[in-house]
Amino acid sequence: MELQNEGQAMVHPLARWFAGLSAPMSLRDQQMVRKGLTRVFCVFLFLPLIAGFFFEHIGMVFYGVVMGCVVSLVLFGPNWYQREDPDQRWCDEAEVKEYYRVRQMLIDELEEEESNEELQALTKNRAEGDVEEKM
Repeated sequence: MELQNEGQAMVHPLARWFAGLSAPMSLRDQQMVRKGLTRVFCVFLFLPLIAGFFFEHIGMVFYGVVMGCVVSLVLFGPNWYQREDPDQRWCDEAEVKEYYRVRQMLIDELEEEESNEELQALTKNRAEGDVEEKM
C-alpha cells in the first residue's frame, strides 16, 4: 500500500473496514434492512406466540422478542455491506457557501428595510407629536 500524499497517514484495510461498519448505509441496504427486520420480528414474534400457546407458557413471547432484538442488532446494526450509493447526491462545498452567502445578504437587506421602516415610523410619530404640542 503506497502513500497518496506525504502528509496522509497509511491506514490498514482492516481498520478501514471496521470504520465502515458505522458508516451510513446506502438506500438499497436500508430497504434490505427494513425487509429483514420485518421478517425477523414476524418469525421471532409469531413462532414463540404459537409455541407459548401450545406449551401454556406465554412468557416465551417475551424471550422470542428479545432474541429477535439480538438477532436484528447483529444482522442489521453494523453496515456489513458498505456499498456505494449512486442515489445519494453530495453538494459541492462552493455551492453551499454561495447559498449561505446569498441567504445572509437577503437577511441583511430585510433587516435594513425593517430598521428603515421603524425609523420612518418613529420620525413620523415625533413630527406629529411636535405639531400637536404647538397647537
